Amino acid sequence: MYKFYIKPIGVLLLTILGIYTIHKSILTFTILKYEASIFEFSLEKLYLMFSFMTITIILILIKVKQKSLDNVGMTFLLITSLKMMICYGIGRSVIIQTNPEQQLEKWNFFAMFMVFLLVETLFTIYLLNAENDKKTK
Repeated sequence: MYKFYIKPIGVLLLTILGIYTIHKSILTFTILKYEASIFEFSLEKLYLMFSFMTITIILILIKVKQKSLDNVGMTFLLITSLKMMICYGIGRSVIIQTNPEQQLEKWNFFAMFMVFLLVETLFTIYLLNAENDKKTK
């Protein structure tokens, strides 16, 4: 059963690596003049944190799907809500910043959360559709 999900998880890891490369390039080579020293959380720490959470969520969803396909959607919503609370707790100091010089870090944190949420949502859709594809064959 797990062999079926090795390829999608590999694609997930390559996607995260690609997103990181593009993100780092945009921050480094554009007008934004990214300096890691001005960020409370480095880009690498954030990517590790979000990647760990995403992989954990996906592994939990795979395990739930093995037990009951009907519970995958609700589990996704519950885990995503929990992830949102954890991210708020970790990034609260960045989120409540009112300093205009720190606005880039706030938007960076929010954008990363949204991108990883999109990746998790697409994987969940794939997970749910994989079962439908098996039934139609």
